[in-house]
Amino acid sequence: FRLFETNNMKNLILTITLITISFIGFSQQLVQVLIELKQENTWEKDGRLLHSYDDNDFLTATISQAWNIESSSWENKVRTSYSRIKSGVSIENRIEHWNSDIGNWVIKKKTTFEFDENDKVVKSTNYNWQDNNWFESQMTHTYYDSIDNIQSKQLFYKVENEADWLLLNSYTYDYSDESEIDSYKYESPSKTMRTRYTRDDKGKISSMIMEDFVDDQCVINLQKEHNYHHAHGLDFTVSKLWLNEDEAWMNNTKASFLRDINGLIEQNIGYQWMSGKGVWDKTSRRTYTYKIEQAQVEKQSVAIRVYPNPTMKLIKVDNLTAGVLTIINSNGKQVYRSKNKDSHLEVNVQSFPEGYYFIRLNDESIGNFVKVN
Repeated sequence: FRLFETNNMKNLILTITLITISFIGFSQQLVQVLIELKQENTWEKDGRLLHSYDDNDFLTATISQAWNIESSSWENKVRTSYSRIKSGVSIENRIEHWNSDIGNWVIKKKTTFEFDENDKVVKSTNYNWQDNNWFESQMTHTYYDSIDNIQSKQLFYKVENEADWLLLNSYTYDYSDESEIDSYKYESPSKTMRTRYTRDDKGKISSMIMEDFVDDQCVINLQKEHNYHHAHGLDFTVSKLWLNEDEAWMNNTKASFLRDINGLIEQNIGYQWMSGKGVWDKTSRRTYTYKIEQAQVEKQSVAIRVYPNPTMKLIKVDNLTAGVLTIINSNGKQVYRSKNKDSHLEVNVQSFPEGYYFIRLNDESIGNFVKVN
């Protein structure tokens, strides 16, 4: 393989495991995300995402739109559609761009996924649509260790009209004894980086520290701190830059999450640090709209343990009682459902996309977790 480079970084959103509480049960679908930018002390529309679902409540398409100030209207930009098997696992994603001249969507790209006998994703392939044919453009191979943790990933790129695959970059992962990610390393022909995680006494990740390797020496460049609400999980994150000359951290950006009483994110507000004034300045916000059906559920008080968190493959749940266990993604969609009779359950979430998931027993929240790749 020849070598080729591209930038590709991860951004993990990490949450805590919850103790069961009493609440009003609900079924929700995230139908819109409104994106606004701060302009002269007022919020101005910038873009929005629209989600649609099938009869089984699985996400079928996401449409990205941009706000046209001159016409005061929304304009289509990109549509992503998802093809799934009966279990809800996505086997192909397609990307289309809006052509305003013909008033229709035009296919541009697709991604297909291959699984092993245990339903783990072992290969994904990106294709470009050109001259009425599909051409391979990028490929990812995923490798696992003996206990099915992801050991490494390799990304390859193919130049048009050439047969060889070029190595873009690779990721390798290190784990704790509890199969939780301790760190991962990113390598390309010209850059090597590492991300390390630190945890508090409850096992929650409290920070991510990102380092560059320069002349075989680690140089710290960025830290992201995670702060949690006692009931709803991630409250806000703060990104800090390392100043070598001062040997100190400087605030850079901040993201806060405003939630409703059920823990659903209502707004995500972005901030930029104003070093001259020593204050945070709001720069962007996202407002989330859900379709919600509510139903009163009975109170339950059971200490249930959900682990490991985050996870790449398995979620384990201890101290369960009999009932119907479901897993809901951050869009409010059910991605897993099973009748449970045992006190312990293991669920293979390898095929789940990266993101934030809620676990419910008989429609009552018993915890949440983060799926990472």
